[in-house]
Amino acid sequence: MTTAIAKKSSVSDIMEKPVTIKTDAGDITITVNQVKRFVARGNKDITVKEAVEFLQMCKFNGLNPWVGDAFLVKFGEDCQMVISKYAWMKRAERAGERYEGFKAGVILLPKNWQDKY
Repeated sequence: MTTAIAKKSSVSDIMEKPVTIKTDAGDITITVNQVKRFVARGNKDITVKEAVEFLQMCKFNGLNPWVGDAFLVKFGEDCQMVISKYAWMKRAERAGERYEGFKAGVILLPKNWQDKY
Protein backbone atom coordinates (compact mmCIF):
# COMPACT_ATOMS: atom_id res chain seq x y z
CA MET A 1 0.00 0.00 0.00
CA THR A 2 2.84 2.42 0.71
CA THR A 3 4.25 1.74 -2.77
CA ALA A 4 1.00 2.91 -4.37
CA ILE A 5 1.00 6.08 -2.26
CA ALA A 6 4.65 6.76 -3.13
CA LYS A 7 3.87 6.21 -6.81
CA LYS A 8 0.92 8.63 -6.66
CA SER A 9 2.97 11.31 -4.97
CA SER A 10 5.75 10.95 -7.56
CA VAL A 11 3.23 11.43 -10.39
CA SER A 12 1.85 14.51 -8.66
CA ASP A 13 5.42 15.74 -8.19
CA ILE A 14 6.03 15.35 -11.91
CA MET A 15 2.77 17.16 -12.70
CA GLU A 16 3.77 20.25 -10.72
CA LYS A 17 7.54 20.25 -11.16
CA PRO A 18 8.47 23.37 -13.16
CA VAL A 19 10.49 22.93 -16.33
CA THR A 20 12.60 25.90 -17.45
CA ILE A 21 12.96 26.42 -21.19
CA LYS A 22 15.51 28.85 -22.63
CA THR A 23 13.90 30.73 -25.55
CA ASP A 24 14.86 33.71 -27.72
CA ALA A 25 12.71 35.95 -25.54
CA GLY A 26 14.21 34.64 -22.29
CA ASP A 27 13.56 31.78 -19.90
CA ILE A 28 10.04 30.48 -19.38
CA THR A 29 8.75 28.06 -16.76
CA ILE A 30 5.96 25.57 -17.40
CA THR A 31 4.67 22.40 -15.72
CA VAL A 32 3.21 19.17 -17.08
CA ASN A 33 -0.11 20.14 -15.51
CA GLN A 34 -0.09 23.46 -17.40
CA VAL A 35 0.63 21.64 -20.66
CA LYS A 36 -2.32 19.32 -20.02
CA ARG A 37 -4.66 22.18 -19.05
CA PHE A 38 -3.66 25.04 -21.34
CA VAL A 39 -1.40 23.97 -24.20
CA ALA A 40 -2.78 20.60 -25.36
CA ARG A 41 -5.46 20.54 -28.05
CA GLY A 42 -7.75 17.84 -29.39
CA ASN A 43 -10.55 15.65 -28.18
CA LYS A 44 -8.69 13.36 -25.75
CA ASP A 45 -6.71 13.87 -22.56
CA ILE A 46 -2.98 13.60 -23.01
CA THR A 47 -0.96 11.33 -20.76
CA VAL A 48 1.77 12.48 -18.40
CA LYS A 49 4.31 10.70 -20.60
CA GLU A 50 3.14 12.62 -23.71
CA ALA A 51 3.29 15.94 -21.84
CA VAL A 52 6.79 15.21 -20.51
CA GLU A 53 8.01 14.25 -24.00
CA PHE A 54 6.49 17.47 -25.38
CA LEU A 55 8.24 19.58 -22.74
CA GLN A 56 11.55 17.88 -23.45
CA MET A 57 11.13 18.56 -27.19
CA CYS A 58 10.39 22.23 -26.41
CA LYS A 59 13.36 22.43 -24.05
CA PHE A 60 15.76 20.85 -26.53
CA ASN A 61 14.62 23.13 -29.39
CA GLY A 62 14.09 26.31 -27.36
CA LEU A 63 10.38 26.45 -28.25
CA ASN A 64 7.91 28.50 -26.21
CA PRO A 65 4.49 26.79 -26.07
CA TRP A 66 2.96 29.90 -24.42
CA VAL A 67 3.39 31.95 -27.61
CA GLY A 68 2.44 29.15 -29.99
CA ASP A 69 5.89 27.94 -31.08
CA ALA A 70 4.74 24.36 -30.47
CA PHE A 71 1.47 22.53 -29.90
CA LEU A 72 0.51 19.14 -28.52
CA VAL A 73 -2.50 17.76 -30.37
CA LYS A 74 -4.35 14.53 -29.60
CA PHE A 75 -7.27 13.03 -31.54
CA GLY A 76 -8.19 9.49 -30.68
CA GLU A 77 -5.11 7.60 -29.54
CA ASP A 78 -2.64 9.54 -31.72
CA CYS A 79 -0.72 12.37 -30.11
CA GLN A 80 1.24 14.75 -32.33
CA MET A 81 3.82 17.37 -31.42
CA VAL A 82 3.51 20.21 -33.92
CA ILE A 83 6.04 23.00 -34.43
CA SER A 84 4.45 26.15 -35.84
CA LYS A 85 5.45 27.90 -39.04
CA TYR A 86 6.49 30.93 -37.01
CA ALA A 87 8.95 28.89 -34.97
CA TRP A 88 10.54 27.65 -38.20
CA MET A 89 10.67 31.23 -39.53
CA LYS A 90 12.40 32.46 -36.37
CA ARG A 91 14.96 29.66 -36.66
CA ALA A 92 15.60 30.46 -40.33
CA GLU A 93 16.11 34.15 -39.56
CA ARG A 94 18.65 33.26 -36.86
CA ALA A 95 20.70 31.52 -39.56
CA GLY A 96 21.77 34.98 -40.74
CA GLU A 97 23.28 35.22 -44.20
CA ARG A 98 22.65 31.55 -44.94
CA TYR A 99 18.92 32.29 -45.06
CA GLU A 100 18.01 34.22 -48.18
CA GLY A 101 14.32 34.56 -47.42
CA PHE A 102 11.54 33.24 -49.57
CA LYS A 103 9.14 34.49 -52.17
CA ALA A 104 5.43 34.08 -51.84
CA GLY A 105 2.42 35.37 -53.69
CA VAL A 106 -0.06 34.69 -56.42
CA ILE A 107 1.10 33.86 -59.91
CA LEU A 108 -1.23 35.01 -62.68
CA LEU A 109 -0.85 33.10 -65.91
CA PRO A 110 -2.03 34.41 -69.28
CA LYS A 111 -4.73 32.53 -71.18
CA ASN A 112 -2.15 30.93 -73.45
CA TRP A 113 0.03 29.84 -70.55
CA GLN A 114 0.45 26.32 -71.91
CA ASP A 115 2.23 27.67 -74.98
CA LYS A 116 4.76 29.55 -72.84
CA TYR A 117 5.46 26.91 -70.19
